[in-house]
Amino acid sequence: QSPDRISRGSPACPCTDASAALSPFVEGGCTAPTGIGLPQTPRNGGDGLPVCVPAATHVGYGSRACAAHDASESFCRNGEGPGYCAAEWCYVDAEACAASNELVYASDRFPGAGLFYSYTTCNSTTDESWDIYSEYTTTKSLDGVVLKATLPKSLYPDNYKLDSEGNVASSDGAEYYDRTIRFQGLNIEYFNKIMKYVNVSDVIYNPRSGGSSHRSPNFYTRSVYDVQVGLSDLAAADFWITSERLQMTPYTTPLYTENVVLFVARSEQKNSFRTHVLTTLAPFDPVLWVTLVSSIALVGVLSVWFSNDRGLHHYWYDKIHGNKWRRASFRRKVLLLGFLVLDATIAMFLFFFGAAVEVDLRQSLSTKILMCGFGFLVLIAIAAYTANLVGFLTKPRLGIKYSSMPIAIQNNAKICSSVALQNEVMSQWPSANFVFKSTMPEMLLAFDRGECDAISYGYPAVRRSYMAEFCSRDLVDSGALVLSVPIAYPVSRRIVAAMSYAIRKGLDDGIKILDMEKTYLPAPVCSVDLDVSTLEDSELQPLSVSTMSFPLFVLFICTIVATVVKLWRGYGKPPEARKQMAHRMRRMASGLERMNSSRHIFKKPLSFSSDKGNKQQYGNKNKLMGGDNLCDSFESALESCKSLSIQEDLATIINEKVIPDQEDVATITNEEVIKAMENMSRILNILRDDIKGKTK
Repeated sequence: QSPDRISRGSPACPCTDASAALSPFVEGGCTAPTGIGLPQTPRNGGDGLPVCVPAATHVGYGSRACAAHDASESFCRNGEGPGYCAAEWCYVDAEACAASNELVYASDRFPGAGLFYSYTTCNSTTDESWDIYSEYTTTKSLDGVVLKATLPKSLYPDNYKLDSEGNVASSDGAEYYDRTIRFQGLNIEYFNKIMKYVNVSDVIYNPRSGGSSHRSPNFYTRSVYDVQVGLSDLAAADFWITSERLQMTPYTTPLYTENVVLFVARSEQKNSFRTHVLTTLAPFDPVLWVTLVSSIALVGVLSVWFSNDRGLHHYWYDKIHGNKWRRASFRRKVLLLGFLVLDATIAMFLFFFGAAVEVDLRQSLSTKILMCGFGFLVLIAIAAYTANLVGFLTKPRLGIKYSSMPIAIQNNAKICSSVALQNEVMSQWPSANFVFKSTMPEMLLAFDRGECDAISYGYPAVRRSYMAEFCSRDLVDSGALVLSVPIAYPVSRRIVAAMSYAIRKGLDDGIKILDMEKTYLPAPVCSVDLDVSTLEDSELQPLSVSTMSFPLFVLFICTIVATVVKLWRGYGKPPEARKQMAHRMRRMASGLERMNSSRHIFKKPLSFSSDKGNKQQYGNKNKLMGGDNLCDSFESALESCKSLSIQEDLATIINEKVIPDQEDVATITNEEVIKAMENMSRILNILRDDIKGKTK
């Protein structure tokens, strides 16, 4: 070895001057002579006290050069000290040594000094038995130690005591605090098995302190408080790891994870006639049903308004147009409109139930647009209803009200829960209606009084300790998961690593507390398990308005567009255009008059009335081309309609306001103009088809 390496350390990790950091620990100037609360270390006698360096060795102790700096210590002078008494070392800069291959350790001999040291930088070997870091120090901290463990309550089979009659003692009774009566149970058996991994000398099991009741109403949180203040080294029971308890003391590695579930009263399977009837309505929620019925009724009303005399809906149009409608009283008009709206609404319901809409190309443009939106709504609604109905009809349903937490929240269910989990459950389900109680007996009492609709608790704990109470109330696991909470032991900071190692090692070797509890479980009184195969699927939910928002939106847009088209087509043409249209119709009527007077077409003048003295008004019930007295054709009129004679020609019809005078055309509507033109067209078609070439 080079002298420089031996005296100054490795060039990549040189010795440093620690005199400034050690100055508060010089003999006579020690700032913390008692050192209460400081961690114990193997190098200072295990008393946790700070070391005061003798003034004579201060300048060179661990600083600037490699040396056997501990050789002058009192525990090294007799030649019987630890192996490191003769080993060379020095203080180093941990950051400067990070890139080197030297082993660097944090010094705990001088608390707060922030010193680091290394033996390998001074060429000292790491294979010596005195190197405390060459072995696992975790398990060494409990060698030969007697542990004190707090048991939160007397509860079978977790931890319990028996009274003079052989019954499980009360958690507040004299037997619980009687130290002459030994605890027994599942946790004690498990704890004794895993302690072999850390060489613990003995474990003393104590009840919780009476003063801890001021800390919390919960028995388990009180036991955590005893660990926090140093009355015990750990609490041996199945403790939930909660944020509140973690602020008090550390926890070991988890033993297992417990599912906190919702327990509800079991009900008989619902097979009544009323249930099956309501099942057919279950695919849609009530609000959606009301929305669909309202939409169908609206489409029916608009169909009456948008109807014309050519399409499938001409019946509605005919009822609200013509002289009969104009001459009707207000009351009769209201009754007629109500009848038409009801009739149209029933027709739309028939379309909806038939999963289709009837469309006629002769219908108005507004009707076609409206039917597009309505047809899309029918398509989506029927498909969604059918798909959801299959699930409701084929899935057997039990009387479990709250098969999931969202359903319980939706129904504003009151849920009893442990106060120890208050922060956790409120964080997970902030809108739920929780009622917090300190113990399980308090929760059961609240359930009996009707203060709670369900109980939230750990399933393994119920199975171990509260089966009889739950069976007597017919409470079962609803399948609703409230929370998953890890179970562990609260321990003091000094032994947390060793205890976690013991638990982990036990799990690796197959020592599991859930397997051991099977030998403690009593004979089942009943089953709190719910047969999930007969449970209504929590995902099987009625469809709401939000799920049908898009087809409803499409219907709304189509309704708006159809209304705009109707208003534009009905009232958008100027009066001048109507005058021109009426003028063209009058010219057509004049031509028909001349044709009607031709003697080589008709041997007899025609009359549109079977009674010669009874004139028929165009627009009356017996229309020109649709009345009951009209012959099938003009030829049949010549042969068989002997009583017909023309009493009035088409000019008379015009005079009877069938076709308004020039000065009145500004007041007629588009519908009346179109109606008159269509009747003229019908007359021309019949003349063309019936004269069979007799004349042009």
